[in-house]
Amino acid sequence: MAHKPFHLQRRPTTKKNKYIYYVQFYDEVEKRCTAISSGQTSKAAAERWAIDRLKKGFLPLNSHLTFDRYASKWWIWGECAYIKGKLARGAFISKGYAATERSYLLNHLIPHFGHHRIANITPLMVDQFILDLYDHAALSPTTINNILKCLKVMMREAERLQYIPIDPTRNIVALKEKPRERTFLSLDEVEMLFAPKTVPLVWDERWNHYTFNLIAATTGMRMGEIQGLQVQHVQDNYIEIVQSWARRHGLKEPKWNSTRTVPIPTKVSTLVKRIIDDLPYRELDDFVFQSRSSRDKPINNRVILDPLYKAFRKIGISENEREGTLLFTLGVISSTPYAGEEYRMQSSKESRGTNLSVCWNTIRDSNSTIIEKSYRFKKKSYRRELCPILLTLWEIY
Repeated sequence: MAHKPFHLQRRPTTKKNKYIYYVQFYDEVEKRCTAISSGQTSKAAAERWAIDRLKKGFLPLNSHLTFDRYASKWWIWGECAYIKGKLARGAFISKGYAATERSYLLNHLIPHFGHHRIANITPLMVDQFILDLYDHAALSPTTINNILKCLKVMMREAERLQYIPIDPTRNIVALKEKPRERTFLSLDEVEMLFAPKTVPLVWDERWNHYTFNLIAATTGMRMGEIQGLQVQHVQDNYIEIVQSWARRHGLKEPKWNSTRTVPIPTKVSTLVKRIIDDLPYRELDDFVFQSRSSRDKPINNRVILDPLYKAFRKIGISENEREGTLLFTLGVISSTPYAGEEYRMQSSKESRGTNLSVCWNTIRDSNSTIIEKSYRFKKKSYRRELCPILLTLWEIY
């Protein structure tokens, strides 16, 4: 670079015979960036201001950077600088989350903003984009809000890296969501679904599927966490949750890195051990709920959900009723179409890893053993409705 890394412009002010110097820095392709006021009235002072700004780390880069170029490696595992930085600083980001955000980016954000320079994206453009999705795309407000969250993360990072002077999404308000009203199973329905005598009729003698859902109901474990259970994780009266299974990525850490130990009723423990005894492979690292097609995989989501839905129908719950039902603490529900924000856990370390929201810390099982729990639902009404159901389950088992 033969010239200085900036260019000065003298501009008049509203006061007679008074001028302010503006600075245009050069970007990485030797083009001048948008002029910035130095606030200085003399050329020498303006030059010192510009030099000092460069010394402090200001990078006059990417004024011509388009959104699609900026987004080229975003959310790609192993390549995205944002993810690498977050992981290095102790944050938790899963591969599944990254894949979902990448899909929002490829399917919605790049097609709309791709050719725009990121420095030229305005709040009005973002707001219009969100409203257009609401009016014309077959997307729920929740999905549109998730797309907006993806864009917010990316533009906030662009501002932090000084690619843009201000984040245009900062004051964009999310759409109002319309969550479906949720209800719980009645105590009679719980007993019809899980009383041992109903297994032949309701579950067609499929004890593995019955046991899978019973584990979820009595522990609050997520579907992926139960799929990821290996023989070594099942103890006499508790289960160790150290991993989860994801359809795309296989074994991974539990959501929010929520490794933990959960108690199980004695009879549930007996059922699980019976499942293990009947397995074709029983090494410590073999899955408790093994796929028939591969030793290295657990049963898949469809194989899990179909018997559950069939059991619902057999106890008189229609598909429409099912889609509005929160099945107690059932972790399996967190992966089904009727799971909602109710399963968001609180941010405290003690409650991380529970996708429930009920607090019942001294509930006694049939042996009068005190069970320590840290389940929490956000809504107090859920807490009132869920506790009797949990008590019923632990009394059965």
